[in-house]
Amino acid sequence: MKQRVFSLAAALAIAVACLAPVTVRADYDHFDDVPARAWYADAVNWAVLSAITSGTSASTFSPTAICTRAQTVTFLWRMNGCPQPGKTATPFADVPAGSYYEQAVAWAVEQGIVKGVSATAFAPERNCTCGQILIMIWRSEGRPEPEMPGEVTEGWSEGDEKDAVAWAESKGMLAYGDVPAEAFDPSVPCSRGMAVKYLYDASFRFVTTVEQLVDALAPCRNICLAPGAYDVTEWVMNAVAEEALEANPYVRVDLAGDGFEMQIVGLNHVSFFSPTHDPADTCLTAEPRYANVLSFIGCNDIKLRDLTMGHTPDKGQCTGAVVNMEDCGNMFLQNLDLYGCGTYGVTAEDTAYLYASDVLIRDCSYGGMSLYRVPSAVFTDCTVRNCREYDILDLNDSQVRFSRCTFQNNTWGRFCDFIGGAGSTVEFFHCTFDEASFRAVSFFEKDGMTVNMEN
Repeated sequence: MKQRVFSLAAALAIAVACLAPVTVRADYDHFDDVPARAWYADAVNWAVLSAITSGTSASTFSPTAICTRAQTVTFLWRMNGCPQPGKTATPFADVPAGSYYEQAVAWAVEQGIVKGVSATAFAPERNCTCGQILIMIWRSEGRPEPEMPGEVTEGWSEGDEKDAVAWAESKGMLAYGDVPAEAFDPSVPCSRGMAVKYLYDASFRFVTTVEQLVDALAPCRNICLAPGAYDVTEWVMNAVAEEALEANPYVRVDLAGDGFEMQIVGLNHVSFFSPTHDPADTCLTAEPRYANVLSFIGCNDIKLRDLTMGHTPDKGQCTGAVVNMEDCGNMFLQNLDLYGCGTYGVTAEDTAYLYASDVLIRDCSYGGMSLYRVPSAVFTDCTVRNCREYDILDLNDSQVRFSRCTFQNNTWGRFCDFIGGAGSTVEFFHCTFDEASFRAVSFFEKDGMTVNMEN
């Protein structure tokens, strides 16, 4: 695998730069007490979209309200995908059966993330301090060593609080708004805004290899891929040879015609993105013609942004999309360059919602996309060009809207068409076509298909 080499200082600089908004929508706008430019606004948006927390009412988030121990441990439990504890019952008399935090407390105690205030009491309504929540997050991350010596903790007594705060400082988690890291006080009660900000910052993973990318796959993560080339197939073949596939429950490898492919399974609320915002800088490739470059199965709320993905140049004939989605929901593709030889740039089946913007699909062997049973797919400012062989848009039992999209230099076989499939409604709004595709859309007639064009 060819990778660009970074100095430690450069890598850390990019990693800190990754602490930037990655969400597609600004759903926190309906909270009257969360200004769009507040230092916690992006964290609130991420936490609500990731189902970590919700508002305290339909219009308020209460960012300055103090978090209790029960609330904090529940946020952390949800961020980790709501794992089931071995035993739900706890020894704590003040953790009622059926309470919203019962399973969260049981899991956190079982994992060594938090303890009770005594052998029989957890004190769920006691305020949680900033130091305490950082200890919980640090323990849940496996007690990692800080990436650089801590200045804030200089002179502190040895212990989990010092290690946790030093780690958080090395990740750039302590500073917020106009408040520098040096002002951090672990004894200050942790507000709801601060709690989601700490969790949001901790969700970031800066990766430079496919191995690190796979290790980072977990719910509610923001995965920043350093500029460079990522050969997914090389990792797959090594994993198959070393039988190292049981380390992460969200990854599996499956046979794909002339090779193997990596599949991401059951993963929710994850963003994959490049720190430079230029797709040309970060490229993921797969070598087998029939393998999907990235395949998502049973996933929800996945965002891919500012990346190039594609296959090796050998023309494929069978399966093998660039981005494949099955039984998914809320999939967001933004500022991507998806190229062949794979059969399609995008394939989706039984996927509840698909939104793509500024996506280039080019040089694919079969066509631009193939959608089956996608009730809502929206493509905005996208381009499909130089695709060939079969139906360029293969749309089946789906509702698809193209807005300000461009279709250029695509060709299809004698028994195929620009639009193929059955049972779909397709809308084109202010799109740009070459002559052949414009004629195909203008005179489209097929039973069971509805095509509308407005330019």
